[in-house]
Amino acid sequence: MKILKICLVFFLLVGCQTNKTEKESGNHIKLNINPKNKESILLSSFVDSIEFIHLNKAGNEIISNISKVQLFNNNIFILDREGNAIFVFKKNGSFVKKIQNTGRGPGEYLQLVDFDISSNGIFLLDYPNNILHYDIDFEYIEKYNLRGLYTFSFKCYKDLFWTYNEEGSENELFHFSAINQEGDTKDRFIKKDFHGKEYQWHIGSEFNIHDGNLYFSPLFDNRIYKTNGHEVEKAYTIDFGEYSFPNDQNIFKENIFSQNFNYAIKQNFWITNKYLILDFLYDSERKFMVLDKKNQSIQYGLVDNDLFPDYRFLPSWNDRNTLIEVVDAFTINEFFPFLRNEVSCLESLSEDDNPVLILYHVKK
Repeated sequence: MKILKICLVFFLLVGCQTNKTEKESGNHIKLNINPKNKESILLSSFVDSIEFIHLNKAGNEIISNISKVQLFNNNIFILDREGNAIFVFKKNGSFVKKIQNTGRGPGEYLQLVDFDISSNGIFLLDYPNNILHYDIDFEYIEKYNLRGLYTFSFKCYKDLFWTYNEEGSENELFHFSAINQEGDTKDRFIKKDFHGKEYQWHIGSEFNIHDGNLYFSPLFDNRIYKTNGHEVEKAYTIDFGEYSFPNDQNIFKENIFSQNFNYAIKQNFWITNKYLILDFLYDSERKFMVLDKKNQSIQYGLVDNDLFPDYRFLPSWNDRNTLIEVVDAFTINEFFPFLRNEVSCLESLSEDDNPVLILYHVKK
């Protein structure tokens, strides 16, 4: 009996260790994930509440496709890449303004692909390397040219533009660059192990700012880095064991949605006060991992939305302690019609309305 109790305690301890992180050198943390895990995560274990926002139309102002969302000063800023415009809404969903300054003159752009908001104003990325600077009321200030660069995404941090480098750039041998307002490359980070793309996948959040630090990660890469503006260090490594994609192979030559793709890959990552949250793709399923940064415990698997049963959980962005999902009106009416009865702002939702934002307020 005593031996049986000892064995039982041993197996319980081993089981607990599978849900703990491993401390690597310095502050670097290794996250061990078994992508075949069949268990579910309760949404209520890391999310306090869910808020629905119906983005109202003003006249015929229809959003073609939401490519990015940021919250700032009780306003919602939305990038519509297809419409080549920025939409601004109040937190209650009421329409404020639309910015669509196409052209070649001062304050105008040709192809809007990204934007960022900071205390210094609003910055729009005109592909491939022009950044237009406006104040918070969208009054034009000036234009910066990031010479020799091709990028679809960037982040403003410590008076520098941090860019994710695409092929064709002078900096294409590195995943990231830090560039000043004069267009001079101040530094390059994370040398690329491969070149060439057969698939132009662009899924994932490359940048997160939290607690004064910038966190960044190459697309589909299992390493997350951080910087305070001076030194860069590895913050997290995601280890999928035998299902980790080999570092020396080119993920952009693989069809990651094929049934023959047998690896797990990180997609988005979000950092809040309490958690590191990321999603990963395995066997055509989108699963999630939640790290409690205080006690270093992790849980992973499919998410069970117990806060709003029968609805999914598919966020794409975060803003501080809020995860943001977008769902089009047709999808709600076709696949989740019960939402119109249970969420007051969706009662009159028609299929040709603007999309709906869903805000997941993460526990602090």
